[in-house]
Amino acid sequence: MPAFEDALSTALRQAAESAEPDRPLRLVSAAHAQGRRTRRRRKAAVVSLTAALAAAAAVGGTLVATSWSDGHHIDTMVASPRPRPPAPPPAPPACTRP
Repeated sequence: MPAFEDALSTALRQAAESAEPDRPLRLVSAAHAQGRRTRRRRKAAVVSLTAALAAAAAVGGTLVATSWSDGHHIDTMVASPRPRPPAPPPAPPACTRP
């Protein structure tokens, strides 16, 4: 490494070793609180996105279903009626005696 980079890295290392936060616990607790807020925001974003997608799917499905059937629901198929049995042959005329 060139001399300038050596001197710079040595100065940065010394500055980092000598720097201590005034209250280390406060630094950790602030970072922890920020992490909780971030996690809460992300969870709220996921929940709201899921709800929005579910609502959009429901509305879209309803619109598609009603547009194909002109507002009427066609849920069942009706079979064609059974053919009627043939009519019995007419009865022979009654015999009359004179």
